[in-house]
Amino acid sequence: MKIIKEFIRFTNIDKEGKQLFIILCIASLLYCAMESVLMNMVYQIGNTTVYFVALYGIVLCSGYGFMMLLFQFLQSKRGIKEKVVMKPYILPYVKVQLILSSILIGGSYGLYALHTYWLYSILNAVLFLCILFYFPIQIFSMFSIYDGHRNSIRIIYHAFYKMMKHYRSVFYSYICLLLLGYGCSCVLMGLSGIGYIINPAILATDFLLRSNPFMLFFELFATMFGSTSLLIASCIALVYGIFMHILLVFYFMLMGCIYDEDVHV
Repeated sequence: MKIIKEFIRFTNIDKEGKQLFIILCIASLLYCAMESVLMNMVYQIGNTTVYFVALYGIVLCSGYGFMMLLFQFLQSKRGIKEKVVMKPYILPYVKVQLILSSILIGGSYGLYALHTYWLYSILNAVLFLCILFYFPIQIFSMFSIYDGHRNSIRIIYHAFYKMMKHYRSVFYSYICLLLLGYGCSCVLMGLSGIGYIINPAILATDFLLRSNPFMLFFELFATMFGSTSLLIASCIALVYGIFMHILLVFYFMLMGCIYDEDVHV
C-alpha cells in the first residue's frame, strides 16, 4: 500500500488522475463511434482494397489521438504544464505508426495468402509475438517522439530496447491487462451469444481496430434491452470499460516511469 501511495504521489495521479481518466474515457467513446460508422460503411462496400485503406486510415487517425493522450500523461508525470505544439511530431509519428501497423496488417494478410503449412506455422507464431509486443513498443515510441527523436527506425529500436531492458515491469503489468480483458470478453461473449475464433490473422486486425475498453459496450448497447442476458452483458461491459480506464491511467503512468528509468525491477 505504501508503494502504491508513493507511486500516486510521484506520478501526480493524486492531482491530475481524475482529469486524465475523463479525457481517456471521452477519447475512447469518440473512437468507438468513429470506428463503428466507418467500418459499417466499408463492410457495405465489400471491397478488400477499400477495407485495408480504411484500416490504415483509422489506425493513423486513432493513433495520432492516442499519441496526444500519451503526451499528456508524460507531461503530467513529469510535472510539465507547457502546451504541446503537435506539428513537429506529425511526420515522425506517421512513419513510426505505418511501420508498426504494417507489421500486423502485413502478417495478417500473409497468413491468408500462405498455403505452405510450415511457413504458416512460423508466421502464426511470429504474428502472435508481434501482437504481444505492439502495444508496449507503440507507447515507448510515442514517448521517444515526444522527447524529440525523429528517425523512425531508431525510435522503434529504442522502444524495443527499453521494453527488453525492463521486460519484467513491462510484461507483468501488460499481462494483467490482457488477462482481465480476455476474461471479461469471454464472459460477455457467453452472455451475448457471440462466438469468436482466436486466429492470429483476425486477432491482428482486431487488435488494431477493437482494442478499446468501451468497444464491447458500444456494440452491445443497441441490443441491450433485447433480453435479460444482453442487458446484464451490457452492464458488465460498461463497468469493465470504466474499470479498465482507471487501470490504464495507472498503466500509462507506469510506462512513463519505466521510460524515464524510474523503475528498476
